[in-house]
Amino acid sequence: MRRSTRTLILCGSVLFLWSCQRAEEKAAAPAAADAGQAAATQAAADRPARKAGLWEHSMQTLGVTQTSRLCIDAETDKNVALWGQQASAESGCEENSFTPAPGGYSFVSVCPDGQGGKVTSRGTITGDFASAYKMEATTTTTGSSIPQANGEMKMVMTAAWKGPCPEGMKPGDIQVSIPGAGTVNLNDVAKMAEGAAAQ
Repeated sequence: MRRSTRTLILCGSVLFLWSCQRAEEKAAAPAAADAGQAAATQAAADRPARKAGLWEHSMQTLGVTQTSRLCIDAETDKNVALWGQQASAESGCEENSFTPAPGGYSFVSVCPDGQGGKVTSRGTITGDFASAYKMEATTTTTGSSIPQANGEMKMVMTAAWKGPCPEGMKPGDIQVSIPGAGTVNLNDVAKMAEGAAAQ
């Protein structure tokens, strides 16, 4: 159980940076791509760009605080979602909105979880995207074939810009504060996922 909880927390932290199920969702793309494309276009137009450089994140969920460091450039900012799901026509999302709200933005996404269920995320992002911002979200998973994935999870994440990426980190590199997690490049993961989905 402890291992399952740690796995969910790790996936949860990356979930708000990049969709864990992007490859599966692309493989199961719905026929109604026009609606998905419209949502993707709108989300892309409304979504603010983060400043290039090193961002440090602190996420609190399930009673655990986890930190990570992410090196961002323009390409990474496009690949790495600010919240749960990538706003793409292939995502299969019923809804994926990102709209201005007092002090920041609000978002709602209703998307498949890649395991036969549905993930609904609602929340707000306040602050700016050049120095610091805060995200508060509630994610509810229903109908997943993985029983422990179902239920409600609340997350609070703060992000702060720390300057240029340090030597040894390239754009897309993320380092998570879990022993043995190492460094993962999310741009490379995105390309591998797209290649797997295309096969």
